[in-house]
Amino acid sequence: MLLITIIFAAIPAGFNWQPVGLSDGETTNQLLRRVQWLPVWGLAGWMILRRRALIVPLLLRTNPFLLGFCLWAAASLTWADVPGGTINRLVQLVGSLMIAVAFCVASWGRYRLERLTLTALTMLLVASLIMVFAIPRYAVHNDPTLRGLWAGVMSSKNELGIVFSLGLMFGTFSWLTGLISGRYFGWLLALIAVISLGASSTTATITGVMAATIVWLSIRPPIDPAGNALALVLFALLVLGLPYLAATLLSGPPTVVDILGPVTEALGKDISLTGRDDIWSRVLREAWEHPVFGGGYGAFWLGPGGPSDWIHQELYWIPYQAHNGYIDIFNELGFVGLTLVVGFVVWHLKQVTQLWWVDRPTAAVHLALLIYTLVANITESTLFRPLTLPCTLILFSSLTLSRVQLQRQFDELVPRAGPRSATH
Repeated sequence: MLLITIIFAAIPAGFNWQPVGLSDGETTNQLLRRVQWLPVWGLAGWMILRRRALIVPLLLRTNPFLLGFCLWAAASLTWADVPGGTINRLVQLVGSLMIAVAFCVASWGRYRLERLTLTALTMLLVASLIMVFAIPRYAVHNDPTLRGLWAGVMSSKNELGIVFSLGLMFGTFSWLTGLISGRYFGWLLALIAVISLGASSTTATITGVMAATIVWLSIRPPIDPAGNALALVLFALLVLGLPYLAATLLSGPPTVVDILGPVTEALGKDISLTGRDDIWSRVLREAWEHPVFGGGYGAFWLGPGGPSDWIHQELYWIPYQAHNGYIDIFNELGFVGLTLVVGFVVWHLKQVTQLWWVDRPTAAVHLALLIYTLVANITESTLFRPLTLPCTLILFSSLTLSRVQLQRQFDELVPRAGPRSATH
């Protein structure tokens, strides 16, 4: 179930493989999309029913801000401009959560999420490399702007970048913890290097190296073997950076381009982040029309004729997201939604901190995944956007941290139960 979920979250929705760059990737056959996901959701429901005794204990340890976000998103149905869009997005969110819950209540084992995730990502990378040379029409961009860049089995080079950058992070973790051999890791690095050159995704390369470095310095630090300094620095950066990031993204001084401009210029990228600031300014203008409650979860980017149509008209092309997840959340769920997201991150960090002193490798990979998702969400709308790969993995991460806490409680009870059962 996990392998299928990760693969489905990465490949085009509804198996909509078309010539890359010559078609509208958002035009998806909804029937095929349902056929794609309904069996997985059904399997998750069956597993939850079988293991229903664990549901309440797991939910009691689940991030309360995750549950709060889901309830607030559902409540937005009452004021959404297009309720149908909200219902569709809610179904996707609930379905994704069902899969994560089912995975966590099934039989448990240490590093199970990390091992299976790496397997799925490796399969996607191998399939992408084969497809680039076997069927280049469907795996290589044909549009004038990105001509020749690889997309693999994904819908664009950005999605392929997400896969290889996450593969680098999980591969580094698996090598450091002994899940894979050094030779396997070497072949994986070679595969990632080739695909990163073909996709030419600077952002994905940087975020992947950043996440892998966090894992490396946490599990096998060359200095400060206890790893305490790294933990304190990372947590401090997140705690101090989140309010600053939120203020920046809401057009407070300085602007997003003011902050990211020098970085993007140093990397040889457009200071406007390939025109993303044109979208940001317009979506923020829309968001300030309903700053507290938002316009409804999933009820804005609905294509021509929908609420975002005026942006399409001004830009003369059709975006289907703000290319900034924080702005999208603010637009759809207002300040309340943003507050719940901040609460989710802080609670997630709390769970990671508790695990850090007991199982540092597991805590390290969940910390790296969180930071990766928060950074990637600046240029792509992925956080709490279900059926995308980063959102899928962060939901698995959140529920897994809760399951680890529950399993530790079970393990602590076993020694006490053993002697009593032996006396009967």
